[in-house]
Amino acid sequence: MRALVVSRVYADPATRGKLKALAGLGVSLVAAVPDRWTPLGLGTEQPTVFGEDGGIRTVPIGVSGSTAPGADLKWNRGGLRRLLNDFKPELIQIEEELWSRAASGPAALARHLRVPYVVLTRESLPGAHGAFGRIRRSRVLKGARGAIAVNELAAKLVTRQHASLPSRVIPQLGVGLPLQGARPERPELSIGFFGRLIPEKGLDLLFRACVKLIGRWTLTVVGTGPAQEELEGLAERLGIAGRVTWLGALPRQR
Repeated sequence: MRALVVSRVYADPATRGKLKALAGLGVSLVAAVPDRWTPLGLGTEQPTVFGEDGGIRTVPIGVSGSTAPGADLKWNRGGLRRLLNDFKPELIQIEEELWSRAASGPAALARHLRVPYVVLTRESLPGAHGAFGRIRRSRVLKGARGAIAVNELAAKLVTRQHASLPSRVIPQLGVGLPLQGARPERPELSIGFFGRLIPEKGLDLLFRACVKLIGRWTLTVVGTGPAQEELEGLAERLGIAGRVTWLGALPRQR
């Protein structure tokens, strides 16, 4: 099978493990990535390298707008079309949020060229994306052959709008295996965060610190804010999403 994956995520070579595993199973795989990308936590963009990497071919495509995580970039339609005509994929997987231009552009091109596509969504809570965002989301889902959700909440959000669309929950970073051998029981460490979910609060730094903890721990996040979607995605990429509980906003008396 020839498959094309469209996503800004794989501009970072460290994130391509899943694609390399698919290539190892015999899938002929090309990753369309932005021609520049912004490493998480850094504000400086850097160019994306074209070439072969572990059995996959990465092809930088021109984009307009910011490539920072959560930003709504726009792919160059001509560049994507040339790649589709050259590679002739049997399937396209779009790994951008459904409401965004980053997803609607490739989806519209796939429909025009009559190439089947599936989508991947990380959005687990309804977002305020405006009228155009809702229209883009509806069109992307309407033309898709299937949806991959990173968790149960994201799957429910998809089926709420398009109940007939086949969907599956597939965690993108795998499932941690228990350590071998008996270990003495230790009390679980409970960590709490209370505050508005904005970059200035540094919750992303807390996530990275938690990754290095040894033993059992959980993190409860109380609060809402514009950075929640990006923070949920970061928790998934770091492999700690199962230990983080999002309670949203709570009354002051609680």
